[in-house]
Parts: sequence; C-alpha cells; structure tokens
Amino acid sequence: MRRSWVPLLAIAGLAGAAPHPLRGEEPWHDPSPHRVLFIQIAPDVTLEVLDWGGRGPAVVLLAGLGTTAHVYDDFAPKLAGEFHVWGITRRGFGASSQPAAGYDPTSLAADVLEVLDSLGLAQVNLVGHSLAGEELTEIAASHPERVSKLVYLDSAYDFLGFLQFMRENPWPHLDPPTVADQATPKARLDWEQKAFGYRRPEADLRATVVFGAKGFEKEVTPDSIAAAIFGGFRATPYERVTVPALAIYATPREPSDLFPHRYESMDAPNQAAARKMTEATIRRNQAARQRFEHAVRQGKVLEIPGANHYVFLSNEKEVLEAVRAFLKPAAPVSQPPR
Repeated sequence: MRRSWVPLLAIAGLAGAAPHPLRGEEPWHDPSPHRVLFIQIAPDVTLEVLDWGGRGPAVVLLAGLGTTAHVYDDFAPKLAGEFHVWGITRRGFGASSQPAAGYDPTSLAADVLEVLDSLGLAQVNLVGHSLAGEELTEIAASHPERVSKLVYLDSAYDFLGFLQFMRENPWPHLDPPTVADQATPKARLDWEQKAFGYRRPEADLRATVVFGAKGFEKEVTPDSIAAAIFGGFRATPYERVTVPALAIYATPREPSDLFPHRYESMDAPNQAAARKMTEATIRRNQAARQRFEHAVRQGKVLEIPGANHYVFLSNEKEVLEAVRAFLKPAAPVSQPPR
C-alpha cells in the first residue's frame, strides 16, 4: 500500500464528488444536502464545487491538504440558515482535475477567484482549514476587494518551515491500518477515528480513496501533487491582510491530545517522542498566534484547548458559534430623525 498522508496531515498540522463505490456494493449516495457543480477554470482544469444553498452573505469553504470540500458535508448545512454556503475542492484532489502544474499558493488562490467569477460572487467570506490558510492569506493580500472576512480553522500558520519542523521533531512509531481496517469505508473511518480522534464524512473518504472488492486499492491523489504543494511554501504575508480575520487554534495540552487512544499504549521511547512532538507543537502554535496577532490589523484569536486539528469536526458546536458570531453582518446604524 502506498504511503498514507493521514498521520502527517492529521497531527502535524495539515491534514481524502463523485464517490467511489465498492464492487458488489449497493449504490451509495452522499446524504449531504448540496448540489455538485463542475466549473472549468482553464482548458485542462475543472474544479468540483458544492452548493449547500442558504440565504444571506456568501461563505466559501476551503479544505485542508488531503481532503475535499466534502469534509464539510456535516458542518456546512448548519451554516446555511444564515449564509449561502459553497465549498471548493482544489485541483489535484477528489473529483477535481489533476493537472501537472499550478500547485503554488498564487495559482491555487487564482483557482478560487476563477470559481468566484464563474458563480458571480463579487465578495465572499472565506473559511479555510489547515493548508487552506495559505489560500486565504494569498487572496486577502492580493485581492482584498473580493473578501469580506476570513476564518482560519487551525490554519493560521507559516508553513514555510513545516518540513524542517517535522525533521527536527520526528513522530513516534504508529502502526498503519491493517487489511481489516481498510476493508470497507466504514472500517477505514473507524480506524481514523480511533487513531486520530476525528471522523470525517464518508463522502470525503470515498472522494479520496478507491476501494474495490478486496477493500483499499489506492489513494486518488498521487504523492507528487502533495510534494508540489509542499515545494511552493513561502513566508506568509499576514502584514498585507487588511480585512477582519478570525484565527481558531486547536491547542494541544498533552500527548494524548495529539495521539488519542495511542499514547498510553506506546513504549517508553515512543512516549518520549510523542512528548517531544507535543512540546514542540505547543511552542510552534504559540509563535504562530503571536505573529498573527501582531501582523493582522483586524485579527482575532480563539484558542480551543485539547481540540483536534480538525477542529470543526471535534468541536463543531463551539466553532459554529464562533463562526456565526464573527461573520454575522453588522446591524445597520439607525439614523436619528431629522
């Protein structure tokens, strides 16, 4: 089985449509109440766009690395009462195209803007998880007129030094999923939940992993695309973000927050590695928060201690309340009678 991104994406700070049915399986249908659109933004690039509908200002959801817009299948409908909610699956993932190039932050941000133009959305609220913070910052810095507000879902980090951080703070050994863990989508989701403390919607798994009669066959996105994205990291231009922005941070407190259900069963050397990773992550997150608060003029920070990196899944209620309150349009100021 090819290397899985799940450990790297789920714990290290990053983070996987047409579903892929199993042979002999009854047709599976995504239960989330969205329309699925495919928008061509270049001759060789078509992006999957989800429309959950709703009334009110436009909210566009961007997924982290390794997942698709379907990762919001449960979260997005809960915003649709107050906003018109959309989601975009970036190039290279899920049902979107896999062109050979265009994985740097500028190109990925341009993809989002092309979709907004196609949908006739002049200005939107952007909400992004993990790696999508790069796209949020790039769009707000280069095209502030297109953005009302930003929400970073554990994504307000400078990813430039991420690979070096990982080299300096290696992971403890984690057993990969067994054949039984990969036999069906449900088994894979059960394993992910036990291993990493979150459960993503089944449509997102089916959009990123191909299953066959014997279970797992392959991941939809080749490693080369992730490598291209990692290779495009650069210093994040927070100083150029002038719109209101909310950064929600999942703050680990102890190793069991990063390694749920696993830390207690590790041997001594792996527990030591887990503690080192946790301490380094706490320092990294603190530095990221301080830089965000210093650089973003209209920035606000919300820390959720012990939350999962997939904070909108692990702490859905708290995140929904914060997002609604932050994105709620200001009430018009009444003018005194003349």
